[in-house]
Amino acid sequence: PQGRIYGIPQLLVAGTVGPSLYLRDLMILRLEYRYDRSINSNGYFYRGDALQLVNDQHMVLFNVMGKFEHLFARRPPR
Repeated sequence: PQGRIYGIPQLLVAGTVGPSLYLRDLMILRLEYRYDRSINSNGYFYRGDALQLVNDQHMVLFNVMGKFEHLFARRPPR
C-alpha cells in the first residue's frame, strides 16, 4: 500500500539514462542522468539550502566500477 515505508501516500517515478564506456574487461565508466518525480502534493525531495520540498529532482552521476578476480577464480586449463 502507499505510504508503507515512509508514511506518506505517494507514487514515486524515476528514470535513468546514460552511456557506458568499457575499458578492457576490468573497468566500466558510466555517466548517468536521473530524474525522480513524486505525485505527493506537498513535495518529497529537498531542494536548496532552505530545505524546501519539491515534487521532482534531477541528478547527474559519474560511476567508476571495477572488476577483480582471485587466483582461485581462474578458468581451469583444458
